[in-house]
Amino acid sequence: MDNTRWPGIGDLLIERKKNGDEFIGLVTSVDGNGNVFIDWVKRNPDYTEKWGYSATNIHNDFSAYEIIKNASR
Repeated sequence: MDNTRWPGIGDLLIERKKNGDEFIGLVTSVDGNGNVFIDWVKRNPDYTEKWGYSATNIHNDFSAYEIIKNASR
């Protein structure tokens, strides 16, 4: 299975909004429900620290999310 689109701990996540805004963050954890928690460089107003983001949404939305995999894994 190709895991390049599934976020993992230590991966860099870039979220690009339709209005041109860009947010960069580091994946700090992934829980058993598939929620991804991110430590953002600049606060992302759409991100909720309590719930994180869905790994499935990140995996499926090529236009909004870019994942740069942690090379040490």
